[in-house]
Amino acid sequence: GKADSTLLKPPQDASVSPLGSKTGSVGAGSGIGSPTGPPKETLESVLLALDAEKPKKLRFHPKQLYLSAKQGELQKVLLMLVDGIDPNFKMESQNKRTPLHVAAEAGHQEVCHMLVQAGANLDMCDEDQRTPLMEACENNHLETVRYLLRAGAIVSHK
Repeated sequence: GKADSTLLKPPQDASVSPLGSKTGSVGAGSGIGSPTGPPKETLESVLLALDAEKPKKLRFHPKQLYLSAKQGELQKVLLMLVDGIDPNFKMESQNKRTPLHVAAEAGHQEVCHMLVQAGANLDMCDEDQRTPLMEACENNHLETVRYLLRAGAIVSHK
């Protein structure tokens, strides 16, 4: 209908990318998706698009990585990691927990995987000496527990 035709109009400003481009679709869809996250093929296409197009530098705050990891917002987490946000950022107001702590606690296995691939410390302790593996175990996220163990998380932590 009429709403569809407005999406196809070219942007007035030449510096704005069209909605059909890879850069536009990554930004436009970053908050929308299935609760389990996109399939592997989608992740690969996002990575390839980011690498190929080198989007202009986005400015994220590390707190945003923590919050997006907690919510399971895989594409946002990916964009922030590509932007250079430290995956081991400790949230001072949350017992110095990391994005991996909250992703594991919520059972967001794909987010955990992205964080680990970006260099997140599997065995980082918060102020209560709790690790991401402990968080996943306590919240009965078996697949996330299995993933963290396969990735090398230490079982016998103090």
